[in-house]
Amino acid sequence: MESPFQTTGSLPFGHKLYIAREIDEQLLQHILLGKHAAIIGPRQTGKSSLRIRTAQGLENSGIVTTVADMSALGKRGSLPEQLYYNLFYALGKTLELFENAAAYKTAFGELSTEARFAKFADLLNEQKAETFVFFIEEMDAALGILPNPKVVIRFYTDLLKYSSKLSSNSVRWVLVGSGIPEMLIPQQAELFTCPFFSKTECDSLAWPFVTRTPNSKELMNEVFAYTAGQPQLTARMYSHMWSNITPPKSISEWAAQSFEQLFIAQSGLDNDTNLPAVAASIKRFPKFEKKTKALLADLLNDKKTKYNDSDPVQAPLVWSGVAYRKGKLLKIANKIYKQVIQKYYAI
Repeated sequence: MESPFQTTGSLPFGHKLYIAREIDEQLLQHILLGKHAAIIGPRQTGKSSLRIRTAQGLENSGIVTTVADMSALGKRGSLPEQLYYNLFYALGKTLELFENAAAYKTAFGELSTEARFAKFADLLNEQKAETFVFFIEEMDAALGILPNPKVVIRFYTDLLKYSSKLSSNSVRWVLVGSGIPEMLIPQQAELFTCPFFSKTECDSLAWPFVTRTPNSKELMNEVFAYTAGQPQLTARMYSHMWSNITPPKSISEWAAQSFEQLFIAQSGLDNDTNLPAVAASIKRFPKFEKKTKALLADLLNDKKTKYNDSDPVQAPLVWSGVAYRKGKLLKIANKIYKQVIQKYYAI
């Protein structure tokens, strides 16, 4: 039987298994009040799905929305003025503010950065819509494009500052990203962190199982014990249990079989467990390999480890979702990551 659970990509608006969280309404109301926002959180926690749902809510209120992908706007070594130029082109093309690339180059090519802001604002002022919300996906890609973190924070700060200053329309920006420290978020943008599912939300996601077992609540508890509510891993376990295993008598055995087949027998290093992001980071920065393994060993042994937002060893663990901040401490996110890390790193 085909699984009703989607385990990859963003959920389209209206998907029957989209689980609305408190952040959904909080973010929408914040933007409707005319404020900028930043959505951050580890990979695979529903940031893009939240962006799609928020955009639909805004459009239902008569607000024009569009999105640009920062990773497509420049390459390593680009300067802020190049990114602004490419950003305005990407947004303006979607909104049909100019006929073609040649027309855009003629209008914007020789202008200074501030003049480009003013020109873009003039084009918005000519539109019938009074309010625009621009989403920037993969905002953390700027860290690999611009020269250094200080330039990144100045880029986003100026983006929000000049837009508010120059346009008579209401222009709001929503920045979306996973691998960016909180210290790099502009002060003008309210921070919204995409959370893991609560037990109640995991229970809501498990509703298709009511047709297969009278113990769907117990099933949810067993899955939650493995995933700790990580959205994508929770959906993967539900999907695997639905499609690939004949339910045994015991719910705990059913969950254990799914865990073993998905994350242990397959080594757990496929593209969906988030461990590849850590492995790639270590490969890119081999000088951190010993420190990373030592940190993982401490975390696996429940040694108290202070969370440090700017630590280059902790960073890939946090933005991949393998570890998370709990108060002032750093913790392994869930049982799945603990066992996969033990196998992969032989710790």
